Amino acid sequence: MREYWNKYKWMMLITSVVILLPILGGILLWDKLPEQVPFHWNIQGQVDNWVSRPVAVFVMPFVLLGIQWLCFFVTQLDPKQKGQPPKLMGLVLWIIPVMNLLLNVMVYLTALGRDVSIEV
Repeated sequence: MREYWNKYKWMMLITSVVILLPILGGILLWDKLPEQVPFHWNIQGQVDNWVSRPVAVFVMPFVLLGIQWLCFFVTQLDPKQKGQPPKLMGLVLWIIPVMNLLLNVMVYLTALGRDVSIEV
């Protein structure tokens, strides 16, 4: 495990910071965000679930951070994945941070009354 950590520690640290970046945006926008923030959209692109402002700003990034670290440790525990190509591992480690940034931008923009197209 130590070898695995040494190989990917910088990528894990950078992706962890990227996952937590939307918290800074949420803090900066705190007074402008409504108490209930849109959090889920249906297939027609309409908001169908809301969460409180603290949950959207603080809880969800930390939940995703936990999932990121869980994926990292589970991947390294699988004996069949020890020889996994670095490019594939990079893709695995960047999926959650990139999706988190995109989704938080959509959540914050929608909460601020901007018209964001979420349609599939």
